[in-house]
Amino acid sequence: MHIMKIETQIKLHSEDAMQKTGIVASGWVEIGDCIKFPVRVMKYTDKTSGEEKSFVSYPQRKTKDGYEVIVFPHDKEARKEIDAAIFSAMKMELLKDVGLPEVEIRVTPIKDQNQENHAVRLKGVATARISELGLTIKGILIKESEKGLFVQMPQYKSDEGYKDIVYATTKTMQEKIKMATMDAHEKALSSPTVSRNSKDNIMNTSRDCQNNGRDKAR
Repeated sequence: MHIMKIETQIKLHSEDAMQKTGIVASGWVEIGDCIKFPVRVMKYTDKTSGEEKSFVSYPQRKTKDGYEVIVFPHDKEARKEIDAAIFSAMKMELLKDVGLPEVEIRVTPIKDQNQENHAVRLKGVATARISELGLTIKGILIKESEKGLFVQMPQYKSDEGYKDIVYATTKTMQEKIKMATMDAHEKALSSPTVSRNSKDNIMNTSRDCQNNGRDKAR
């Protein structure tokens, strides 16, 4: 049996998520432009060889007797084709992260005692320079909540809430920008305390970035 057309939409999971759930990737498969269903790629350790391997998990639902597979290819050749398409899509996602450009980050830390009682506190503003792409990204914010520090890309406010103006298209690039920003922030903390005037200028730059993004997004 030969399947005429297989379309896949597969996203890789982060290393942390994979360790917790065993899910390497997940997404959708569409067969012949008429049937679409979700799939997962799971990892496991081969008991005989000790090697880490993976397999495609098809949709299941829980019953009183356990789990029942709802959608699956009953033809061996069809399964081979579908599985191959899924693993090929995973490979393409991995290749997106090969040779990622270097990211240079400059951070101005913000030390404002007036934020101590805020649920989310602004701790720094960063500018990213990606020379290989000829791009500079301004208005990246380092914030702190009860869960710790996090990085927020430049945003604009819409009727549906805040949205990113610019963002990395892969998880690996997202993580690269995040880690570079965190490292630069930690190094910048050893610099002299930022003055009030400097902080106001930084905040204005951030707001200008958001306003520009909002205007362009309209």
